[in-house]
Amino acid sequence: MRWIWIDKFVEFTSKTSATALKNVTMAEDHLHDLYPAFPIVPHSLIVEGMAQTAESWLAKPATFRRK
Repeated sequence: MRWIWIDKFVEFTSKTSATALKNVTMAEDHLHDLYPAFPIVPHSLIVEGMAQTAESWLAKPATFRRK
C-alpha cells in the first residue's frame, strides 16, 4: 500500500533543497494516540514526511512542477 503524507511542495531547488508542507487538523486520530492530553504528530510520521520529501526531490528533479 502506498500513501502520500505530504500535501504540498513549498520550495524546490534542484540538487540543493526541498521544502514540503503537511496540513494537520485536530480531527486527525493519530494526534491523540501518542500523548492523549497533548496532541502531537507521532515521530514516525514526521520522519515519513521527511523521507517522502527527499524521495520526491531525488527521484524527479528534472520533471518537478510546482503546484
